[in-house]
Amino acid sequence: MEIENLIKAIIQCAYNVRIHLAAGFLENVYQKALIIELKEKSIHADTETPINVY
Repeated sequence: MEIENLIKAIIQCAYNVRIHLAAGFLENVYQKALIIELKEKSIHADTETPINVY
């Protein structure tokens, strides 16, 4: 997938979540909804990936 199309697809997924879920849910709800949207578009995304901080 071309990078510009990937960016547009990700933004569209975030927009879809925002339209379908009103304000007031916990962050975890929006995170799960976004992951579902991304999977439907065949976009792989990891959640809560650990990183080293120094």
